[in-house]
Amino acid sequence: MIRRNDWGALDAAPLGRWTPTKTVSVVIPAYGSQAKLDLALAALAAQSYPAELTEVVVVDDGSDVPLAAREPAPAGVKVVRNPEGRWGIAAAVATGVQASTGSVVLRLDSDVLASRHHVEAHMRWHHQIDYAVVIGKLAFAEIEAEELSPETVRDAIETGKGWGLFEGLDVDREWTSKVIRNRDELRRGDIQTFKVANGASVSFSRRLYEAAGGVAPDLLLGEDTELSYRFSQQGAAYIADKAAEAWHIGESQMRAAKERGMRYRQPFFAGRVPLLHHHRKPQGVQWRVPMVEVVVDSRGRSFEAVAATVGSVLAGDRTDVAVNVVGDWPAPAAGRYRPLDDPDQDARLAMELFAADQRVAFTDAVAPTAAPVPYRLTLAAGVTLRHDAIEAALDIADKQQAGRVNFSRSGQDEPVAVRLDRTAAIGRARWETGLEDCSDEAVDKVWGLWWADGDELFGLADGTAVPWFRPSRIQRELERLRAAEEEQRKLAEKWKKSASDARASAAKWEQSARDWERSAAKWRREAEKAGPGERRGPRRIAAGVKRRLKRLLGR
Repeated sequence: MIRRNDWGALDAAPLGRWTPTKTVSVVIPAYGSQAKLDLALAALAAQSYPAELTEVVVVDDGSDVPLAAREPAPAGVKVVRNPEGRWGIAAAVATGVQASTGSVVLRLDSDVLASRHHVEAHMRWHHQIDYAVVIGKLAFAEIEAEELSPETVRDAIETGKGWGLFEGLDVDREWTSKVIRNRDELRRGDIQTFKVANGASVSFSRRLYEAAGGVAPDLLLGEDTELSYRFSQQGAAYIADKAAEAWHIGESQMRAAKERGMRYRQPFFAGRVPLLHHHRKPQGVQWRVPMVEVVVDSRGRSFEAVAATVGSVLAGDRTDVAVNVVGDWPAPAAGRYRPLDDPDQDARLAMELFAADQRVAFTDAVAPTAAPVPYRLTLAAGVTLRHDAIEAALDIADKQQAGRVNFSRSGQDEPVAVRLDRTAAIGRARWETGLEDCSDEAVDKVWGLWWADGDELFGLADGTAVPWFRPSRIQRELERLRAAEEEQRKLAEKWKKSASDARASAAKWEQSARDWERSAAKWRREAEKAGPGERRGPRRIAAGVKRRLKRLLGR
């Protein structure tokens, strides 16, 4: 079992000294560049992983000259075409996965040469857990495909001399990813670890791929990062295996056009990947995937209680939220009836009040996890939120690295008034337990549990009237002014201290100047007393000055 992302808890099978049993499909999307594909297939023909457990699927993404699998190539390699009307890497990956049969998918670029143990290094982790996402170690080689022959590549890979192909070139042997280098090869992962799983060399189980919903075929760029984000919300563990070496022929598209590439990706990441906070620059936008799903249990609660809770959520500082109100919702009334005597009156009033707000949905149940939304806040109707309660709750979860935070309130019978779940932690607990509903103990084992006092963040409505929360903006402005006042006070204290230090320094220098003036006057008097026969030459005078200086400086 892996806690958070500490994959060091697993025992890596020694390469070449274990018995694989799982099948793997190497999926290679390709467009043109037959020469690079020839080299990639030649490298795959020399893998240490059993050929009978390996299949290679090349997806031709509409090349002008159809691609072919030319020798040397792996046994049983097949080339399929993207269906008419579908194009792009994401669509090609989707086509390749659909055409493959392996229990594990290894996504490889068509300009990447895999080292001899590359596939085996990936697969040794998938034999231990089904939720692993394994990242290969990529080196970039500035070399043209025509400078290498497929036969030379196959022979070098087969004999474990892959690095010899790039002798004399400046090829970095270390991890190119700072995230991997700075986080103990991801053992100290954080909520943005998923960023490292780019498509050049990444593997995952078919179960994980299907649970995440598969690649998004409408994304033309950045589809690997977006898919990896959804993997993370299913509880994936990210493993960076330096033994899964590979070489990228030439410079990558993302490196060659980094600024233009990020400009294109920004709105797609902003809408679909909420944990990439820096992309969500516009304020007040209703994003495709919100940061938090708020689940409000309305059963047995009044209209006023539901309105108070949902209203406080919508009036809060964080706007990228989705609210699911769980209850028994009536169908539209048929025929004449007395509205004031309607037994479903409270439910109808709540539905009417928030009918036009697209952030609010009325449902009879919610899914076991909030995926792909990264957090779920669960509370009963009647609980109200301080304007910054959601932000504060997220801060607590991140500071404590908790998979679940239980908030209690004094004066309540229930021990848990509000619960914040990290979707990735719930996904991981489900992998480990096989259960849809995860207990505190299960979440604690895989990620961590934290209890917090909720009195300051969450209140209780009396259920008889709806607080409409308009003063929240005034409250926020007052808090902003108080913070600004405190900042100005600290600045004034800083300058006051600086002025005091300056005055002390000025007084010290003034005293030094007076001492120098007295010493100079004394030297003049002594010089005037000296007669012609005393031979007080320049050297003796300088020596005297030097002695006086030492005494003055205390040396």
